[in-house]
Amino acid sequence: MPDKALLVEKLFFVVILIYIFIVVRYSWKIRTSKFYIKYMIRADSFWDAITWWYLRTSKIKLIFSILLISGLATGGWSVYSRLDPDKRFHRLINNTDTLVKQQKFDQAVIDMKNALKLRPRYTRGHFFLANLYRNRGEQVKAERSLWNVMEINVDYKHALGMLDEMLASKRDADGMRRLADLMYENYPEKSRIYRAKGFLYSDKYDEAKVILEDALSTNPKNWEILRLLGDIFVQKKEPARAIAYFQKAVLINFALWEAHFSLANLYMELGKTDLAVSKLNTTRSLNSDFSLPTITLANIYFNKGEKDRAIKLLEELINKKGGDKNAEFALANLYIKMERLQEASNIFGTLENDYGSHRGFLSSYSFVLYRLKKPEMAIKRLDKLQRIGNMTVAERRILGRVQFALGFADAGASTLSVLRTEGKANEQDILILKDAGKQFASAMKKFDKIKTKHADLEKYYADKNYDALIEGASKAIEENSSKGPFYNLLAVGHLYKGNLDLAQDNFLLAYKSNTRNIAPLMNLVTVYSKMKKHDEAQKILIEHNKQFPKEITTKLALGKLLLNKGRPLEAYSLFRESAIIDTKASLPHQLMGVTLRIVGRLQESLIEYERAIELNPEDATSLNDAASFYGDAKANLKRGKDYAQRAVKLLPRSGSSHDTLGWVNYQMGNYKEAVDNFKTAYELNPNFPLTSYRMGLAWYKLKRYKEAENSFKIAVSIDQKFLEKNDAIKKLEELKGLTG
Repeated sequence: MPDKALLVEKLFFVVILIYIFIVVRYSWKIRTSKFYIKYMIRADSFWDAITWWYLRTSKIKLIFSILLISGLATGGWSVYSRLDPDKRFHRLINNTDTLVKQQKFDQAVIDMKNALKLRPRYTRGHFFLANLYRNRGEQVKAERSLWNVMEINVDYKHALGMLDEMLASKRDADGMRRLADLMYENYPEKSRIYRAKGFLYSDKYDEAKVILEDALSTNPKNWEILRLLGDIFVQKKEPARAIAYFQKAVLINFALWEAHFSLANLYMELGKTDLAVSKLNTTRSLNSDFSLPTITLANIYFNKGEKDRAIKLLEELINKKGGDKNAEFALANLYIKMERLQEASNIFGTLENDYGSHRGFLSSYSFVLYRLKKPEMAIKRLDKLQRIGNMTVAERRILGRVQFALGFADAGASTLSVLRTEGKANEQDILILKDAGKQFASAMKKFDKIKTKHADLEKYYADKNYDALIEGASKAIEENSSKGPFYNLLAVGHLYKGNLDLAQDNFLLAYKSNTRNIAPLMNLVTVYSKMKKHDEAQKILIEHNKQFPKEITTKLALGKLLLNKGRPLEAYSLFRESAIIDTKASLPHQLMGVTLRIVGRLQESLIEYERAIELNPEDATSLNDAASFYGDAKANLKRGKDYAQRAVKLLPRSGSSHDTLGWVNYQMGNYKEAVDNFKTAYELNPNFPLTSYRMGLAWYKLKRYKEAENSFKIAVSIDQKFLEKNDAIKKLEELKGLTG
């Protein structure tokens, strides 16, 4: 990306040079004129010439001349200050501080990099970049900047601690050894500790132990050495010795929360729950930002039967930290144990971007979706679990049942038959197999024969060896009469290789081999979407709905497609049909509500949202949209607040739900509460201008005009259209006199 600041400066230099050229040329023209030669040269002295010139010159010309000279001096100084390396360096440094205050972090990085080109060993600059990168989650760049700091000055501020923490988080043995080399000359004892950490992270516990015990002999009260020795004996499965070292460490430094937490884990392993609880509470008091002790404590309380106490503990942690993902994940798992499945599903849905490849998350979410009778969603997570490999018995059991629910009879048979062969199938698994009847028995024989012949395809898929999967699936298609599953595998291989045309062709063949199986169809629609073939997706969904008019999953998918294409009335018709077919489904009513809102039929939209909430009291989208309606209409605000609060509880990481709650509070006159809600919404989604605009209104009502002005400025500065933008601009004009 080009350096915009440098381009602007270069353009400025060119303008100044042109300016100087014009001034010099104008001055030369005057000095060579007949008037100048005739009158000015006759003067006896310089001051006589100036006096004579002043008397002869009109005041307008005189003012113009002064401005011309001032401009030349200013321009010259500007050029000098930009060409002079020291002045340019200080200007860039000062500018970075201003940019950070304005939250213009990208430009701050560019300016600091330009400053470092002028002074590569400017330690503060590298540390500044490290902090910026770290706050933005760019850990690799942050680490690189910290290494630059350490190469220049190992004592600089908190650079050593930050780098140590980053290396420890990824158990970087090479990084620890490199750090040990840097520290050796000035701090030989610290160097030994970092070298021992390098061995520890390489799982060379005996080598690390030798170094640390030697260091401890010269410094027996070094709590860091004691803690590391405790860690080593934890890894060596010697809990008694580990406990002894951790206890010594906390006697020397009671604030060492890591050692308290390690002691808690060891006590739990040894079944000493009361001691573990004590150490967990100590850890929490010493480091309130570390969520794991609270999560562990909540699980202990839950297992002791104190369910409400456990839930309250996690909810307090989530609210305190503005949404702790680990705590949310733990809370969802407790909800599963309490059969509060919809609440668990809502939380999992908000965590998928962060936990999408986490085995425990995929397993728990798949179970919840299966129990909520959402097999189309469950199969996607189970598919990821299959790729990870080594599925548990419970995971394979759910996979088999989901496959049967989706109409994948062959696949479901294979999954449950393996459990039966291993002696791990339960009574329900056996019942499912028996209920499949003769058709299933025939399919089983065929499957067992095919499976023996093509057993390696499953391994290729799990290992992400898509070239081998494509080759094996192609061969299987040639050799077997039952081709559908292999077309699907072949399509998957091509999809992951980026061969969209081939993926499209094979998903189509897989679908046509068994049109009751909607999984290849939905995969095909996804591929069409990637290829921008929306008309093709529409066509095949219409054909499927003609063949299976009572199947609502694809009917709803077609409706969403039409809605995105700007055809809301046709979409509404499909959503309505789905609601008639499945009178207990809330999603069709939710989608009808969305559609009616888009076309401006707000009252009817509210009716559909209310129906969706009646069918599913935990439908967060309908709760939020209905609450928003009540806020806009300034009617039924008490109900609107109840809905908004429920939406926030179901989706605590959704900026939209907090914004809606803030809006309802604003309409009720609860301006302080509204500001708090809008602040949370802004933190979760700073690019939504309506939140900033509404926060400005709330600040205005509280007569906090400076804060109101800042909020309106943020709203106007965001490059998005919103209906209230002109009003925000007017409010800024009104506030000028109040904040001036």
